[in-house]
Amino acid sequence: PRAVTNITLSGRAKINNADAARPCRIANVVWPIANTAQDIPRARLHADIPLSVSGFETSPITVVPAENKIFEAKATDKLTIPLKFTWRGEPGSAIKLKALGDGFDKAKEIDVAVKADKADAVLDLATLKPAPGDYTIAFHTIAKGKHRVNPEAIKAAEEMQKKADTEAAAAAAESKKFAEAAKSAPADKKPAADAAAKAAAEKQKAADAAKAAASTSVKSATDKAKPKDYADIVVSEPIRISIKAAEKK
Repeated sequence: PRAVTNITLSGRAKINNADAARPCRIANVVWPIANTAQDIPRARLHADIPLSVSGFETSPITVVPAENKIFEAKATDKLTIPLKFTWRGEPGSAIKLKALGDGFDKAKEIDVAVKADKADAVLDLATLKPAPGDYTIAFHTIAKGKHRVNPEAIKAAEEMQKKADTEAAAAAAESKKFAEAAKSAPADKKPAADAAAKAAAEKQKAADAAKAAASTSVKSATDKAKPKDYADIVVSEPIRISIKAAEKK
């Protein structure tokens, strides 16, 4: 859900067959530098890790393993991991997936066609030579295409405009009715009729202002949602691998 909060990160491992955990902190560059060859960037550690969730923005591509399981293979095998893809927005080109993980970053890239819903990641373990054990890896890519900022906001703004138009029309009709009644009111009822007409006119004025504001909101949402070029880093869900020692001949 939409939120702004602080989170904690920790790393877990087995060290000499004992469970270990370490808290993680993030660092931030104090100020940007123009030339890293001439200037040394200064950084500082943060006490907190802030996280904001927009509630409406989505990743251009979601990459997940086709099965939620631990993929097993021998150290001399070729391990095939079926992947599923969900594409959003207006993707611009095919992508190349590269593996992330200790030693797995040397694996051959995987070509994925635009809007392909599945592909196989094949890891040649005999070439990569990972030690037997359990690993968690992922795949990442740079996705390019056209992005629209919160297009759903246009529909919401249009609904508000429709409501404002209806209320403005009703207020105008009511104002006209009270104005005509005030013109023909007898002398003893004239003050009350004029007051009612004035109140109806003020109500119409407020309704017209709301109508204009709603129209501005529609234009603003439409302008913001115009497709723009993007390049975004996409990382798959974590994938668990268990590599067994090769059988001795």
